[in-house]
Amino acid sequence: MSETMREISPSIDEEYKPSFPEIDKAFKDIDSNFKDNTSDIDALESDKLDATTDTAWHEVGDSGEPAFENSWVNFGSGEATAAFRLDSDGFVHIKGVVKDGSAIGTDIFTLPSGYRPANKETFCCIANNAIARIQILSTGEVQTGVVGSTTWFSICGIIFKAA
Repeated sequence: MSETMREISPSIDEEYKPSFPEIDKAFKDIDSNFKDNTSDIDALESDKLDATTDTAWHEVGDSGEPAFENSWVNFGSGEATAAFRLDSDGFVHIKGVVKDGSAIGTDIFTLPSGYRPANKETFCCIANNAIARIQILSTGEVQTGVVGSTTWFSICGIIFKAA
């Protein structure tokens, strides 16, 4: 070690050995900070995960809910039913598998005001085991794109920000 370093810190060669009170205080500080941060995280997570802050699923075709259009119906056979919901962050979630529409490129159902995107949203999905396209128009129509199948059409996993 250089002489300059010894002048700045004469005990630099000596190993630092904290006393037990110093160690104890350090652990208490770490524990306290951890608990403070954990409680902040718990509060944030409970806000995000609290089901009471999210709206319930609106089942397409149920009384008081949007009707199916153009002969589309739920697929059945244990598949998810067509439904939508708005979460506490303002995102709309759509789920379900539908079938038997009159044609590709038709509306499956129309979302009510408050559940619509600001602009047309286009998503890839699966229809009859092939890649398909679904569009959510700013006017609320949930519409099969020009690619897909009426045999069955999955609308599961669609998420977008409501206008």
